[in-house]
Amino acid sequence: MGTGEPWSERKARWYSEAQRLSDYPEKAMGALAPLLNGCRSVLDVGAGSGALSIPLAKVVEQVTALDPSPAMLKELKRLMEEEGLSNITCLEGRWGEVAVEPHDLLLVANVPGILSDVPGFVGQALRVANQAIAIIQHVGTGRDKFYFDELSPLLFGRPYPPREDYLITYIRLHRLGIHADVRILDYHFDQPFADLDEAVEFWKEHLHLEGNEHDETLREFLRMKLLPFGTGLLAPIPKRSAVISWPVRGERSLRQPASPTPSFFS
Repeated sequence: MGTGEPWSERKARWYSEAQRLSDYPEKAMGALAPLLNGCRSVLDVGAGSGALSIPLAKVVEQVTALDPSPAMLKELKRLMEEEGLSNITCLEGRWGEVAVEPHDLLLVANVPGILSDVPGFVGQALRVANQAIAIIQHVGTGRDKFYFDELSPLLFGRPYPPREDYLITYIRLHRLGIHADVRILDYHFDQPFADLDEAVEFWKEHLHLEGNEHDETLREFLRMKLLPFGTGLLAPIPKRSAVISWPVRGERSLRQPASPTPSFFS
């Protein structure tokens, strides 16, 4: 969540419905468990509707959920009320633009843009992380979520832009002298729908399609992808992410890279 496309209340609710079905929170919490020993507070950057803020709030004293989207934070507050949680502070804003207090763990999970400047991010992160820093980032360069790799050529006649693989972040950290731990997570973030009409509206909103020019193409594509789910349909979305983490003790003074970063890692 966080720094990418704007989130309407409708999109936020769609996301939280997928979040409710997903095994991502459970698997991510398993990977984060060693960092939570002795941890009392977590800053969740790009928290969205609380995929991790909510389970974190059940095991630590205080969570701060930072996100620039009012719609996502509104959904998070609704889910907090459902869960009876009062130890999550919702903070609207972007990383680096809002003052935050130090927390034991700084978590950045799938937030576009933040890691384009890894040394800059680390410099900021070390000022607010007391014990550890964790980054969760996509494995691979494809846009498997929402079938964008397949839909972009079909609808627009061009490939969908790739995104950076976690390994580039890992190498950038390594060049700063940070030897991070990495755990790979395989999980599902399946998206439920009441019917095919709702699914078409979902993809039109995410692809910023206006009018009905692409409706039939989308409808035929989704008929091949969606599975029966109760009285509705389900888009199966398998995903893989890396949890990159390291303790901050001894990392307060980072060395600069010994030589220029190769162009494919810059």
